[in-house]
Parts: sequence; C-alpha cells; structure tokens
Amino acid sequence: MSPYRFSIAIPTFRRPTYLADLLKDLAQQQGNFDWSNYEILICDNDALESAKGTFHAYSFPGCLRYSYFSVKEQNISLARNKLVEESSCDAIIFVDDDQRVNRDFLANVEKFWLERVNQIAGAKFQVNPIFDSSEPKWFRQRRLYSGCLPENGSPIVTFATNGCILKTELLKHFKFNALFGRTGGEDFELFLRATKEGYWFASARSITVLERVPQERETLVYLLKRDFFRSCTLGHLIRQGYLERNLRRNIAIISPSAIALLPLVPISLIFGRFFFLRTLLLTVRQFGKMLGFFGFRPKAY
Repeated sequence: MSPYRFSIAIPTFRRPTYLADLLKDLAQQQGNFDWSNYEILICDNDALESAKGTFHAYSFPGCLRYSYFSVKEQNISLARNKLVEESSCDAIIFVDDDQRVNRDFLANVEKFWLERVNQIAGAKFQVNPIFDSSEPKWFRQRRLYSGCLPENGSPIVTFATNGCILKTELLKHFKFNALFGRTGGEDFELFLRATKEGYWFASARSITVLERVPQERETLVYLLKRDFFRSCTLGHLIRQGYLERNLRRNIAIISPSAIALLPLVPISLIFGRFFFLRTLLLTVRQFGKMLGFFGFRPKAY
C-alpha cells in the first residue's frame, strides 16, 4: 500500500459538461494504484452552483472521500485555497475542469511522485491542447496554448496549476494570492515565493493531460488579453524583486524591448500568419510587463 495519500482537487466554473467528462475519466482509471489512498474534491466557483448536479451524477465508493464545496465569489485563488483547506491528504493533484486524463493517469502520477517525493515539493504535468472547433491549422498551433516542459525530472521555477501535483504542507503555508485570482498569474506568484524560500519543483513531462480549448478561446482577442494580463502580473512580480534582478537592469531591458518590437509586427507578416501572431503576442507581453512593472493592475479578463 502506498505510504502517501492524494487529494484530486478540481476547481470548476460553469462547465458542467466538461466536468462530467473529467469525472468519467477518473472513474475509468486503471493500473497500479489504490482508490483507498485518494479523495476527490470539487470546488464550484459559480454562485449558482452549476456543478452540483454533475457532482451528484457520479460516485466513487472506493475512495477516501468524494466531496463538493462552493465558493460564491468568482476568484480562482479563493477556489484553490478552499480545496487546499479541505484536503486531508499528503499531496494535492490539481486538475482543471476542462481537462481530460488517460486511464493510467493516477498510476503514473503516483509512481512519479513516490520516486521523487523526498527531493521536490511539486511537479508540473505536460499539458497538450485539444480543440473544439475547426479554426485554421496555423492558428491552432500547440505553442500558442501550451509549452513543452524540459526533460522529465528537470528542475523548474514556476508554472501554471492546470495539471500538477504539490505537497499539501507547501500550500497550507503559501496560499494563492486573491489579488491575482481574476487576472491570472496567482500560481506563478505562489511558486516564485516558494522558490525564494528554497522549495524545488520538477518537470513531469512523462505525465500528460489534455486541455480542451473551447471556440471562444480560439480568438485573437482572447490570446491578446490572456498574454497581456499575465505579463502585467509578471511585471509586477519583477518590480517586487521575485526574479532577483537589479531594478535598473529591469527598466533597461523591459521598456526598450517593448518599443523595439513594435515595427517588427507588420514586417513579420512576410514570414507567414503564424510568425506574425507569435510576434504580435511577444510584443503584447513585453508591453504588459512594462506596464505591470510601473504599477498598472488590470481588471479581470
């Protein structure tokens, strides 16, 4: 029997159909793991509790606990903190409601974790997008929606919590900051704080989760807003000294690079639409970091 117990933590907001698919995937898990070492926690961040019906449609009789909670104020940080607060296990596996997992997902996570639990405080899974619509192929490049992690077990500094495993004791100490719960970047901020205090995280590239990209996210406006808001948060964190660079050096790097990229945006069309889109997003990110560095705080997107 595994010496470790795991919470599967699922924050959700108005996606009952997607949530149902994820719960179905979990119900079909196979391999070398024991449900008696697992609990499933769902936190509904919708004031209307739209996920409650989906929760009651499924049952996991062999697990430690299958529980539903509600946080009515829309803020992903508050929802994640509620899941951490309710966890009774040693580690928390975060999976978003719009993700799908393979049948050997839990067995692979448990194997990876138990081999490294004494060296790291958490690990990030490889997240690959799956698309709901038929947007042009050049627009649906994986690199626009997720990156590729380094070699399995390699150290990483910060990452998104849409598919990861973390020690519960870490999250009891470092809570998700509600100031970033509507703009994005709350997870990056948490991991930067933890890294500065000596915690280590690793790549779990061998463990893959699929993330659905709904049609409303396959738009240029969504991508621009997403990258701009996240970059504003990053600029704020740079200003606070999280990335341990000299303040003047940051000013010297961020501002000129943002301005220098502007004339490259139309020129990049020569190399194709995808290259143009990448250049445009890079420019937006640089301006976002610059504005965040100088105090701009965006509202929710």
